[in-house]
Amino acid sequence: MTKKFITAGATAVGAGLSALVLGLAAPAAALPNPGDNAADAIAELKSGGDRVIVENRSDVPLSEAEIVSVLPGPTINDTVYENDQYVINETRQDVPVGMIYYVTVE
Repeated sequence: MTKKFITAGATAVGAGLSALVLGLAAPAAALPNPGDNAADAIAELKSGGDRVIVENRSDVPLSEAEIVSVLPGPTINDTVYENDQYVINETRQDVPVGMIYYVTVE
């Protein structure tokens, strides 16, 4: 093989792997925007397995409050157990299972 063909092959493999990684990347979850209803936004975050810490700057109930800001915090890691026909009792530790979000409402 000549150097030209080896370089072209390596370039093609690299491009293919890049496309595969980009194609498999999960889309990021959209965070609530300022002005969104606080109760709906918090319920949506919690439904995805995330924990939400709320700072309410007013006496308004969450059902009537609006989002002021949402700040992502640390990742929540847990131990995950797998048991199927191919893997028997495999334990995976420190698997990301959610996020902590700090939500300010008023």
